[in-house]
Amino acid sequence: MRQLFKYETLKPVFYALILIGLALLLFGFYRFVSTSQAIPQNFAYRFHEQNTTVQKMDEATGRVLMSADLELRRLERERSESVTIIGAGVIITALGWLTNDFARSRHKRLQSAVS
Repeated sequence: MRQLFKYETLKPVFYALILIGLALLLFGFYRFVSTSQAIPQNFAYRFHEQNTTVQKMDEATGRVLMSADLELRRLERERSESVTIIGAGVIITALGWLTNDFARSRHKRLQSAVS
């Protein structure tokens, strides 16, 4: 049982946590940037930014504005979710890094005590 928790056997797990955290961080950052760039291109966003009051319009224009608004809400939700993904990536990377550092220092301390 003691062999299971040796530093050398757990080192790949720590590195895997760090890599998974970095991958989540990069994916979240990419998604945040891509949705942030897509939001100003949205018709409903531009309509809202112009502070234009909605006049009586035909049904086709109303449907276009409604679908653009739904797309805008989806983009804003994805941008908010990407911040959560970035946070999870930071936490997982920090967890892997700190546990690796703790285990390595403990391993070195035990090695110096044995020698």
